[in-house]
Amino acid sequence: MAKRTTKRGKGKGSSGRVRNVIRCAPHRVVGQVAWVKSILASVYWESRPERNSIRIAHVDPRVLTVQDQPFTVRYRFIGKLHDYTPDLRFNCRSSRSIVEVKPFKDASSTENQDRFCEIARVLAREEFDFNVWTETEYAKQPRLNNATYVLRYRNYPFEFSTADAIQDLLDAEKDLAFTAIQKHLGPCVNKETLFALVCRGLVHIDCDLPFSPDPVFHRIPSDA
Repeated sequence: MAKRTTKRGKGKGSSGRVRNVIRCAPHRVVGQVAWVKSILASVYWESRPERNSIRIAHVDPRVLTVQDQPFTVRYRFIGKLHDYTPDLRFNCRSSRSIVEVKPFKDASSTENQDRFCEIARVLAREEFDFNVWTETEYAKQPRLNNATYVLRYRNYPFEFSTADAIQDLLDAEKDLAFTAIQKHLGPCVNKETLFALVCRGLVHIDCDLPFSPDPVFHRIPSDA
C-alpha cells in the first residue's frame, strides 16, 4: 500500500514546499511568481514551463491558490517503492489538483504513462485530481501571452469600493466591454484597474481569446 509522507523542507514562503528550491543553477533559469489572488505569496518555479503554468493558473477563475512542491507521496512501480513530489498543487474552488509539468516527448513515453497512472491512483485516495501539463497547456497561445500581459497589473492600486461597484455591475449584466463599464461607472475605472481585479480573482477575462482594444470582462462563473 502506498504511503503518503509529510516531510517538509525549509523553503521560505507559505507554500510549505517539500525541498528547497534551487535558487541558482548554471544550466537553467529559476525564480518565483508573486501570487496575489486570495493570498499574498511567492510561488517558486524551477523551469520556464513551470513558471508559465503558474501564470496561466493565476488568471484562471477556478484556481484560488497554487503551491509548489506541496508534499511527497510514495507509490509502487515495477515492484519498487518510489517517492513522488508534485511540481504544483492547484487549490480550486471546487477541487484540488496536482499538476505535473512535462514536455510532451517526456510525458508521452510508455514508462512515464504507466508511472503517472500509478501516481494518479495514489493521489485519488487523497481526493486529488492528477493532471500532466505539456506544451498544449503551458505554452498555449494566446492564453500564455494574455496571462503574462494581465499579470503586469497585479500590483496596480484600486479602491475596494470601485471593485465592489464593478462586481455588482457584472453580476447584473453578466459580461460587459471595458467602454460599457466605464460608461456606467465613470472615468475612475480604467483598463489597468480591471486587469488588477482579474489578478485578484474578482472579475474574469477570457485569456483563450485574442484581446481586443475594447476587451470584455465577466463576473466569476458560479460553477468555477
